[in-house]
Amino acid sequence: APALPPPAAGQAGAGQAAGSASRRSTYYVAGFGQQGACRVRGRGQPSGDYAERWGVREEECRRLCDESAACRGLEMKTDRRVAMQRCELHRWAPTHTLPMPGFLCFVKA
Repeated sequence: APALPPPAAGQAGAGQAAGSASRRSTYYVAGFGQQGACRVRGRGQPSGDYAERWGVREEECRRLCDESAACRGLEMKTDRRVAMQRCELHRWAPTHTLPMPGFLCFVKA
């Protein structure tokens, strides 16, 4: 799967070197440990700027984020009723969560 495109000048992550496949990042839960959908304060779009990957499990989603210097966080949505899994690779670090069942939001450290 392709990595996120590089951020525009002035955005978080601009000018960083590309990540390597062997690098494993540390992630922590956004929103003071409260599960929910990722949100970003002060960026004009409450859910931020992200790329979606469907049918991707959490470990693969983390790997994709690890490999992209532009990825600042990720969101996983799982709906077991319809066997749906969606990974969002966020360009801006999530600042908080919107409590929603089935959503997990992580910030890349």
